Amino acid sequence: MISALIQKEWKKTKYVIFFAIAILSIALFHFYFSINNALEHNDPSEIFQDIVRKEGTLNISFLVYIISFLGPILAFFQFNQEVAKGRLRIHLHFPLKQNFLIHFFSIYGVFVLSFIFLIANIILFLSLTKFFPIEIFYALETKFLISYFISLCFYFALAIFLLNPTKMIKIGVFAISILVYLLFTDYTRKFFVGQNLYYYFPLVILSYYLLLFASFKLYTKGYIK
Repeated sequence: MISALIQKEWKKTKYVIFFAIAILSIALFHFYFSINNALEHNDPSEIFQDIVRKEGTLNISFLVYIISFLGPILAFFQFNQEVAKGRLRIHLHFPLKQNFLIHFFSIYGVFVLSFIFLIANIILFLSLTKFFPIEIFYALETKFLISYFISLCFYFALAIFLLNPTKMIKIGVFAISILVYLLFTDYTRKFFVGQNLYYYFPLVILSYYLLLFASFKLYTKGYIK
């Protein structure tokens, strides 16, 4: 039964995964050649100073946006048709614990996002360390890592938005998600200290996850025995 669920989720999301990998590959390919171009017109020490001042000689904004918004796109393809056509309630008749379903869907989504981020991160690491000391990678990694956590937040936020039947909660989640994005991107630019990432974002994601579980309980109210 679990293998059948995996195959079902794969059929729903495979084109999103392939598209994300293709777009990231193009972006990383462009980034790699932008490094060559930067080295042709700038001294490596100047590039390092630009990174320290965050002026963007090595601009990874495009990569950050792709990673950040991959989460809600994946959630849309994973949950929209399930909710709109009532397919999710059909799953409640499967010989599995009912609450297992939302855990499974969430783990699948987090795994896909983590896998794509890991591949992109490895390529980014190899591209940067070929030309620069590893400190350059560390200087850009914080921003890249934050985009991954934002992607997870947006993934859970859209899943909650689709599952939760209460309009006020939908509006609240939407508003909070925008606030989280603005807060942490601004916090990254002005005040962010690397180790804080491991303190704030896990708490935010855990809150989203608990709200997603509560939304699933509301959605399936009357069906869970």
